[in-house]
Amino acid sequence: MHLWAFVFASSLLGLAAVAQIVVTPFSTTGYLDEAKADTSDFNSGGTISVNVYIITIPKNLLFEFPAAFVPFVKVAADPSLHGYEVSINGNVVNGQIRAGQISIAQLSMHFGNGYIESVGDGSIQILNGPLIRINDPNGVFSKSYNLKPFFTADDENPSIAAFTGFPMCIPRSTSDEKCPDSNRPAGQRSFNAPDPAVMAPFKAGDFLEFAGIKLGNEIICSEIRIFA
Repeated sequence: MHLWAFVFASSLLGLAAVAQIVVTPFSTTGYLDEAKADTSDFNSGGTISVNVYIITIPKNLLFEFPAAFVPFVKVAADPSLHGYEVSINGNVVNGQIRAGQISIAQLSMHFGNGYIESVGDGSIQILNGPLIRINDPNGVFSKSYNLKPFFTADDENPSIAAFTGFPMCIPRSTSDEKCPDSNRPAGQRSFNAPDPAVMAPFKAGDFLEFAGIKLGNEIICSEIRIFA
């Protein structure tokens, strides 16, 4: 066989193989019914069940939480996440659903706003509303809280902040050097912090927006923004 004929025949075989791969887009949002990792490896893939669909999770795919990205193997190991809302975008490849992007939340529109009535021991009471806490496993913005670490606040690109981007905090004590009362001029809602190297404390009367998950009668927040 001549070389050109061999190359032509090989190309046709390659095209035939490609033509057999059928790919269509896929998306769904629903409750997480089940999650199984293939191995215990950090980057393991596996499968999840959502809305009766069985969806393949490829290796190295991270679950997107409100302010964190978490390996699938850790999600699969936490049965308390069953029943949470997940949104998946991906493809159906020869009949198999493969996830390409996946996010998870207790409720995707779980947020609120209001005025601060009082700031207490690691918590904020919203006027005529819920008691909220910062989900802060590393104790950056407030007292450490780690019951739901996957739904953490972002403590490197602060998600607890004024709308100007300045990081805010709940004092751990009356002499908290990381959240000093002196960094919030008395009686001012719109302010310039005297010391830009430390955070400014929330104050009664601040108007804020918050987003998080509900545990008992409290909202455990991954994001809080005040209008200041």
